[in-house]
Amino acid sequence: MNHRLLDTHEMFRQTMAQHAQDIVMFQPSFPNRPTTRHMLRKYHEDEFLPQETAGIPNPGDIDNDGIFLFSRLLIRTLESLATAISDAFHLLFSGDPELWEIVGISFRVSCTAILVSTPVALLMAFVLAYHQFPGRRALISLFNTLLAFPAVVVGLVVYLLLSSHGPMGNWKLLFTQTAMIMAQSLLCLPILISMGHAAFQAADQRAWETARTLGKPVAWALMIVIREVRFGLLAALFAAFGRIIAEVGASMMVGGNILHHTRNIPTAIALETSKGNFAQGIALGIVLIILAFALNATLQYFQGRGRLTR
Repeated sequence: MNHRLLDTHEMFRQTMAQHAQDIVMFQPSFPNRPTTRHMLRKYHEDEFLPQETAGIPNPGDIDNDGIFLFSRLLIRTLESLATAISDAFHLLFSGDPELWEIVGISFRVSCTAILVSTPVALLMAFVLAYHQFPGRRALISLFNTLLAFPAVVVGLVVYLLLSSHGPMGNWKLLFTQTAMIMAQSLLCLPILISMGHAAFQAADQRAWETARTLGKPVAWALMIVIREVRFGLLAALFAAFGRIIAEVGASMMVGGNILHHTRNIPTAIALETSKGNFAQGIALGIVLIILAFALNATLQYFQGRGRLTR
């Protein structure tokens, strides 16, 4: 009998939780809809749940629209959220070694990927903007299309290359930070090339032509053009960095989310949230939000104040 009462009580609580908000929002539009009191009376009239059962509220003690129950659920949710946020700030400011190790791995991997891919991307963007050759428009369309390429597909490609049966399997790079750098480099290349190409095309081509006419070396002339479009290239750099440091699919597939080795901010957030450890997930999310704000504030500072020399 006790088991049957507990099962019915649990069913009652689940039903009330599912319907409380619907009743509050839609009861005025549907006058024939059963009210909370009717639902409670139905359960009390059940032969397995007598009226005097302890722990079951009386129908008359609850408002018809379920406001009482919904308020309690809302209060409990807000209390849990406030506790998780408080614990998250405690982890941040207490110098939790595991959390800051994860942050360090993320920045090390993403910064390395940016440093590796930026020179190649700038050269390709410059060539696409200042030179004519067969297939140029097809390449531009390809890189623009790759802007929307899913990160998990990039991770799959790198995984197949580095797996034991892949062409690079002998290198033993799978589930290492090097594999994560390779995947993130592939992810940020289309962003750097597409946005860099747009920036180079917007520049005055006479700067390049004048430098070449004066007999300056190609590298020197290229630096002049880069200086002219520095704000556009800086925006491309920040956009690419924001893309790779927050992606989870590729890093999870080729890194394996190994603690102390390949666990970065996005993969740690996914793991800790699935475990119910919301404090660390919120703390790492705060780090990403602060990073995004800092990148945008830096870009606005240079663009607005003109701190970069002309």
